[in-house]
Amino acid sequence: MSFLSSYRHVLILPFLAVLPSACAVDAGDDTAGSSAKEREDITVRLQRESRTPVEVLKHTGRESARVASGMFPVAALGLRATALAEDKARTFLERHGEVFGPRDVQSELALRADETDELGMHHVSFGQVYEGIEVYNSPVKVHFSADGAHVSYISSDFVPGVRLSTTTPRIHEDRAVAAARGAMRSGELLAPPTLVIYAGSGGEVVSPRLAWVVDLARAETFGGVRYFVDAESASVLDETSLSRSLVARPPTDDAPTSQRQVHPGAGQVGVQEAAQQAAQPNVPAFFFSMTQKTHDAGGGAGLPGEPKCDRRGCMGGTDQETVNLNRNVTIAMDTIYRDFRRVSYNHGWFGGATVISTANYRPPNGDVDAFWDPRTKRFVFSKGLATLDVVGHEYAHAVTQYSANLNYRGESGALNESFSDIFGSYINSQNRNQDIWKLGVGLPGDMLAPCGALRDISNPVSCATPGNPSPGTTANWENTCREYEGVHINSGIVSRAYFNVADSIGRVKAAKIFYRALTYYLSSNSKLEDARRAAISSAYDLHCTADINGFVSCGREFGPVNAGFAAVGLDGRWVKPALNCPAQARQAGVAGMVPNLAEYKGCYTDSQNRSLPTVLAWSGATVESCTNAAQKAGYPYAGLQYGGQCFAGYSLGASKASDTECSTACSANTGEMCGGTWRNSIWYVPSASACTHDPLTEGAALKAGCSSCVTSVCSSDSSCCTNSWNAKCVAAARTNSSCR
Repeated sequence: MSFLSSYRHVLILPFLAVLPSACAVDAGDDTAGSSAKEREDITVRLQRESRTPVEVLKHTGRESARVASGMFPVAALGLRATALAEDKARTFLERHGEVFGPRDVQSELALRADETDELGMHHVSFGQVYEGIEVYNSPVKVHFSADGAHVSYISSDFVPGVRLSTTTPRIHEDRAVAAARGAMRSGELLAPPTLVIYAGSGGEVVSPRLAWVVDLARAETFGGVRYFVDAESASVLDETSLSRSLVARPPTDDAPTSQRQVHPGAGQVGVQEAAQQAAQPNVPAFFFSMTQKTHDAGGGAGLPGEPKCDRRGCMGGTDQETVNLNRNVTIAMDTIYRDFRRVSYNHGWFGGATVISTANYRPPNGDVDAFWDPRTKRFVFSKGLATLDVVGHEYAHAVTQYSANLNYRGESGALNESFSDIFGSYINSQNRNQDIWKLGVGLPGDMLAPCGALRDISNPVSCATPGNPSPGTTANWENTCREYEGVHINSGIVSRAYFNVADSIGRVKAAKIFYRALTYYLSSNSKLEDARRAAISSAYDLHCTADINGFVSCGREFGPVNAGFAAVGLDGRWVKPALNCPAQARQAGVAGMVPNLAEYKGCYTDSQNRSLPTVLAWSGATVESCTNAAQKAGYPYAGLQYGGQCFAGYSLGASKASDTECSTACSANTGEMCGGTWRNSIWYVPSASACTHDPLTEGAALKAGCSSCVTSVCSSDSSCCTNSWNAKCVAAARTNSSCR
């Protein structure tokens, strides 16, 4: 426990209490060969100008700061405390360009926001531009003390060294759309393409390129995908998911349905929840200027569906699922307003954005899911998923988009999911008047993990299943390329840190600290260690005061924040292990990633007996060519190995392996993974009859040799592939002598 928990009055500000050393912290500079002097340059320079000990978190592999905290006097900039916050911020960044990146703050930084919070503190946000074009997701933020006399916190995702020969695209936007549709056949364009400078996302900087941003979606799948298309060569540089969905990824074939990783709260509305939902928060009358519209998709894929409800209630004859969704949306909106004074998810004027939601959604492929779509500003729920914690989880995704705007990849993606879990749980707990750490306890048994729930914030690892880890500390971080580098898998680490803090100071105070960290201090590419630093600064803002002599008094709430993060391995020094994921791997598990609707299942072991016995190519294969060949030959599984070998068959490998063991790039397309040594990158391939379900998963009750029967029956009768196809297929297969 911090010494501040025992001593309430100290002469210096409490940043010293959270520094592992008395001088400097270097969390993230793992450049080989750097001398101690080089590693200390940034910290030493900032320390000379700060009234208090500083903490610096560096960008991995380069000598620049992504986060710094301290107390830097504005007077040292030659400005008064009462000067405009933007002027003070630009002057500070100009003085410390070598530390935070910008060298010409007037031309390289465009003002995005200048806001004053409820404590009177100013927060100034900039976006990086190059010759007037946005550098994608590269924010720089500067925060001031309440009196305006000190810079207290800086975060910078500035991309250094942007130098392009031209900012005029060589290819027209129509060609960029065509290139994106090469990755998503028949994809519908969601918005006109925009031109950006793209240097990677999730904090890993790549060589800056002029790129078109193309957003596509397909009617038969959930959400959409954002593609970054090189404006010179028309090649697809990268992609990211546009939706924040309920289902983490499809289950692997050796895992039953109960092991599907789902966000907490999915399932049918129970009697206890229905009773809890009837109690509405007590909020001022003017609060109801917020608006909501709830629709019913009627079991189809049309969005937003038929309008049925608003904040006043629902039309007569509205089905119970839509009524439940409308009620839970109201509760989520009201709880976030009551406890954090946030008006709708975007914290806008005149009631904020209208919350548009849809119940009973079902795409043509029959998937069940719930998601927030950032492009269309809609919340969408399949039948049975509009429960309070799921609604709260998705609502928090929208709050994140309009505050930190965390990227959906790697560490920032894990934070995105973590904060949604935290506030989904919080909304549920507040409206039940008790701490609820296990999520989805009342769901059908076949959906539950071994922990008896879907997730457990208090003990994430207890909900882990074979092939679906759920780490609760950085020591167990899952270094994976699948599912956008594990955004759901690794979300439990910061969730557990929140539990540690809430268990010590109470969920309301803990939630206020984490809400402030999310909405003011974090930014697009924030890492797990940044969340720790942001939470500590938020706790200081809320629970510490300084008198005119510089004496600081902190309440008991301050110390447990640092301790809560330290308990999960976040102490200012942790660095995520290096990971090199080809673009195709990042998309694994997302519908629409290859034209034939193939679905990535994971990395599996192989042997000389060949789990996929049919050889389709000994070299030169790509994901598309291999899955197309398997589909044409009638096989449900394709496997890529050794950088370009293609195999096919009716079963998977001997056992599931780590995705890092299938990280060999395809020789014919280095942007894709082609397995490894005796390791297959396995893809499930729907048959030509449009059967889009996995026969091994659906026919799990059959004997081992039945997969071919199920496949052959389904291939010859496409009607059994609609809705609940497995009943007909399995019944037919069981009548086949080779399946008994």
